[in-house]
Amino acid sequence: MRTPEKESFAGYTVTKRDIARGCSSMIHEGLSHDGKIRVAIKILRPSKISKNRIERFKAEYKTLTKLNHPNIAKVLEAGFKEGTPFIISEFIEGKQILSALAGYEIGRMIPIFIELLKGLDFIHRSGMLHLDIKSQNVFVNANAKGNRLKILDFGLAMPEKEYRGEFVGSPSTMAPEIALGLSEKVGKRSDLYSAAVLMYQCLSKGRHPFDRTLQKSRAELMKMVEAEKEKLPAPLDREIPGWLELLLSRMLIFEPEERFYENAAGVIHAISSGRTSEASRTSRGSPEYLVPDPTKLVGLSEISKILTSEIEKSTSGDLPEKPLHIISGGHGMGKSHIVHFLKTFGDTISDRISIHRISFPSDDETLSEKIAELRISISDNKSPILLLIDNLDAAEGKTPIEAEVERLISGIFAFAAARTENPEIYSEIIPTIVAATVTEIQKVGFLKEILASALKLHELKPFTASDITEYLAATPAFFRRQIPSEATQHILKITGGIPLEVKELLSKNFEGLFSFDAAGEIILDPKIIAPSTFRHGASTAFERLLHKIKILDRDEIKLLESIACCTAAPYLEAPKFPLLKRVTGLKDIEEISERLMRAGILEMDRKDRIKFCDEHMPGMILMRMNPADRKKLHSELVKHVSLRWKNFHTAHGEDDKKAIKAAITLGKKMLKNHGDCSAAIKLYTSALKRGSEAHWKLRSYISSLIAAAALNTGDLTRAGEAIYSGSRMIPEGEYPAYRRRFALLDIAMALRAGTLNHAQRLIESSRLIAAKSRLEDYDLALKNYNGNLLYEMAIRDPSKDAKKLLEARKIFEGSKSMEFRLAPHSRKKVMNNLLYSVLTAQGLYEEAARTLEFEISGNKPDIFHLIPAYMAIAEGLRISGKTGRALLWAKRALKLAGNGNSGPMLAYSHAVLANIFYDMDDFQRCLAHCSSELASIACRSAHTTPNSMARIWSMMGRCHGESGNHRKAIVYFEAALASASEGYFAMSAYLGMGEAYLSLGKKKTAMEYIGCAEAMLKTMPVDEISKSHRKRAKQVKKLIRDQM
Repeated sequence: MRTPEKESFAGYTVTKRDIARGCSSMIHEGLSHDGKIRVAIKILRPSKISKNRIERFKAEYKTLTKLNHPNIAKVLEAGFKEGTPFIISEFIEGKQILSALAGYEIGRMIPIFIELLKGLDFIHRSGMLHLDIKSQNVFVNANAKGNRLKILDFGLAMPEKEYRGEFVGSPSTMAPEIALGLSEKVGKRSDLYSAAVLMYQCLSKGRHPFDRTLQKSRAELMKMVEAEKEKLPAPLDREIPGWLELLLSRMLIFEPEERFYENAAGVIHAISSGRTSEASRTSRGSPEYLVPDPTKLVGLSEISKILTSEIEKSTSGDLPEKPLHIISGGHGMGKSHIVHFLKTFGDTISDRISIHRISFPSDDETLSEKIAELRISISDNKSPILLLIDNLDAAEGKTPIEAEVERLISGIFAFAAARTENPEIYSEIIPTIVAATVTEIQKVGFLKEILASALKLHELKPFTASDITEYLAATPAFFRRQIPSEATQHILKITGGIPLEVKELLSKNFEGLFSFDAAGEIILDPKIIAPSTFRHGASTAFERLLHKIKILDRDEIKLLESIACCTAAPYLEAPKFPLLKRVTGLKDIEEISERLMRAGILEMDRKDRIKFCDEHMPGMILMRMNPADRKKLHSELVKHVSLRWKNFHTAHGEDDKKAIKAAITLGKKMLKNHGDCSAAIKLYTSALKRGSEAHWKLRSYISSLIAAAALNTGDLTRAGEAIYSGSRMIPEGEYPAYRRRFALLDIAMALRAGTLNHAQRLIESSRLIAAKSRLEDYDLALKNYNGNLLYEMAIRDPSKDAKKLLEARKIFEGSKSMEFRLAPHSRKKVMNNLLYSVLTAQGLYEEAARTLEFEISGNKPDIFHLIPAYMAIAEGLRISGKTGRALLWAKRALKLAGNGNSGPMLAYSHAVLANIFYDMDDFQRCLAHCSSELASIACRSAHTTPNSMARIWSMMGRCHGESGNHRKAIVYFEAALASASEGYFAMSAYLGMGEAYLSLGKKKTAMEYIGCAEAMLKTMPVDEISKSHRKRAKQVKKLIRDQM
């Protein structure tokens, strides 16, 4: 039948005619009704098909559309058009199996063979026979994710009971009973015979096991097939494992009843249990057929229901009943499994929730990256957060980053608990769900402070006998099979019900417990394995990860080391195959990667980059590497990576001189462009270790860089250590320039620490050196530090000592004029002129902003100085009434804070933006930034001050008051007063309460609150801000009196 002129068939558009043609059919390529799905349109030729086949097709074609399996091309539609049978199926990319597997090693073929058999097993369990298994009907897509093989063309498929002896299929792979017309013998084993021929051909470059050639007639074919009765399969011209050769010979026996395997499941089990490391290492760990469906959470279903329900609640706008969940249990109880399940579940709704996962123990770089991402999500306050924490009780807080992560997590827990206790005042905050695993709950000290109303504990229990039965039933090996009760009891006795040990017992000692019969059915033999074989709860998840590494071969380790070096820092990109091939020199890198992916060690993302599945793995690989080998590998990477990453690999390469220079350059870049002090300090430290003891000048300079970076983050301990060790490197009585550098750092540290008397002594002693050296830049730096000292003394005085502020201003103004006498490169070094801070303290906000703008334009500081500078300009302009310009600077600050991994800066940026939007009467956006700031600072529990909270509650109350929601405003003002009963923000809350109660008609109550505000205003210095509040208080008071 011809395709119509309009090039369509049964509603499908034909895009390419005759992509394949056989004696009884033709196939076109097309598109679905909506044009989105590519399809294959198979049209059968009635003149070439027997009437019996057409009648059976009429009876069975609807069954074809119900066949749905990953290894089968989905039949979308089947039926008749104008009396012509047709089948529409999904269009499959790839190659025929013989050409696709050409050149493959045996280890790479085995998983593909299993996919073929899985597809056949499904067809047979659906009551059908395929009857045309051949290379042209089996396609492999090497680039597909997951299942790569598809069985095509169901034109000859029929129920087993309906076969009537037709001569169907391809002569090259046809089973003898079909070729000879022995209908009573045709069944599942016939398809398995064809599959065995196909597997043999893959292993032998297309040769037939019996050298069967194409014949012109059926009679000639029958004669040739009869001759095969006395033959054995021809020996392969390649070496294959003995078990595989035996398996194929059993499948290719002439008489179907003598073929050892009754069904495809039996062959799958035989391949899986017989596979050796020589054939394939892709199933290292638990064989696939003994691993339960990952969606089946045996023994964990109740916990998973509770947690997924809470997650769903948070994404639908409801508050979770319990936002904090602690999952406790010994090693091997399934804690990591449930975290992985929650991550997978979260991924399915990632458009509605922000997912974060932190694991302990971990390296500083990974933790730093994780908390930066988490902070941004918290401060964005746009979508609910799901925070998954592995091994919370393993957090030790040994390094500054670990301590910071612990503080953040503690703050998140406290914040979630506070939100549960006071839902009304936290109603603007998007909820956070936390699921954390622990081995020993008592090790997590801060949990004692968390309210029971917010926290739910889940204790994991060992498997019961019924759990083990459910576990076995969820595996492909035991699916739909009768599991003897003595088997479950024996497994329970051996493992103690520890889930991990049940898994390990099955994977490592399966043949000691079970064997298969010819149909792949399980035979129990529970007497071989003794209970003493296993030690219950013997290893942590971390130890199991180490074990994974230890059992790898040399090439696998080489590949993992290369990937680990490529991703040794969070800001590096994961590599792709071409780069890894060049670096490792491994020819079979795809095969090695595939093995590691199947072992759950590697994964490939959507951009074809190779990554580790577990974030701990890169650090563990690098720790195990020989330092010299790692340097050599980084040096090799320098030759192949893009210019963007060369500095990093040079910094870790073999050439010490180049490594030091690259580390310093990259460290400065990380500070200036990204504000990543942790990365900068690590790079500087690696450079310091590379420097020879004899090169003390270089080493002392690097120590000064470490000290400066540590001061930026407030890590005074590390800064002090770097200053002390760096100054000790300088020979006695010589090189005053190097001593001056550390003297200035020492003063900066004293000022940062608030030890002003010590800072004053250091400044005075340094002046003596300055007088002798007569160096203008050094003298200028000291003058500025003296101004810093006066400024710090003034602002610590409750009345803001005007005399000290004026003195500091004169010093900074004099220093500013001196700067212009310096050479440009020296001028850029002067970073400690705080004239704008003094002007701000004096209430000269616009002048302060203008001064700072000028400072930035001529001397761009690094990102840590830049963020507060931008915010200071924004605040100065806002108070001066220049809200448009203020908004531009504040947005710049927020963008930098988000990139700079700085929690305090992020909160401060939102605070400044909230102030600006309030002044612009944009109360909704003001509330949004208040909520973001609130989330940011509340999660920093150790650093949250009552005044900070009072300021935010007061601002939110004012926003609701201005919007006419006076009752809501009162709730926030009460929260502000509960946080701080004294000070500026308490005064602002009293004033707001008075305005709110006046609006509600409660004049007497309003007057009481205004009186409290006025009393507090009398104790405050007179400046622009207090003046505006005094004016407001008078106006409200007048309104009250007028109404009374």
